[in-house]
Amino acid sequence: MGRRVKKDSEYDQAYQKALYFIDKKDYEEALLYLEIAIKTDILSLKGHVYFQIGWCNGELGNHIKAIEAYKQVIRIDPDHAIAYINLGSAYNGLGLYKDAIEACKQVINIDPNFAVAYFSLGVVYKQLGFDKDAIEAYKQAIRIDLDYVQAHFLLGLTYLIKIEKILTDCGTEYTTWHEEAIPNHESSEDLQQTWDKAHHYQGKASLSPMVT
Repeated sequence: MGRRVKKDSEYDQAYQKALYFIDKKDYEEALLYLEIAIKTDILSLKGHVYFQIGWCNGELGNHIKAIEAYKQVIRIDPDHAIAYINLGSAYNGLGLYKDAIEACKQVINIDPNFAVAYFSLGVVYKQLGFDKDAIEAYKQAIRIDLDYVQAHFLLGLTYLIKIEKILTDCGTEYTTWHEEAIPNHESSEDLQQTWDKAHHYQGKASLSPMVT
């Protein structure tokens, strides 16, 4: 019994040292201690260790190892929303967009008011070129968190990109569209509305407090 308690203490100490190096952004050194800590039989500690292994590997660009680690976290705690978010990010880093979307949707199932899940979903949709879905996802993130700076910014940016697409279809330069007549009146109205929305959300991003 005494030996087991000693071992548990050693694993916990290794985990604490790993957290120290993670705070210093020395992820490779942190992983060395996490490899020791993961040997623990304490399930809650093991879940924390796997999460940090996923985080370190994600920061180092080792997305496959990050995915493996986050899956272990989820096996231990099926409702670990942050693990799903980070799992989706790792999938996204590998271009596995369908899996990334499913991970984000799983977070929403766990917590429908988790703004980051909708924001992350919007990022993936935007990469796939699904602008309409991306816009709705960013808007939902903002409905939940009015001060979500990144969501405001990317929503505005998505509208600006939409403007460029409309102008390309009309054969009009981005820098001169205000002075030139747009051939299609319906496109002109759509363009102005999109422009107004873009500047509205970009303005919101600049006015919102940054979260650090």
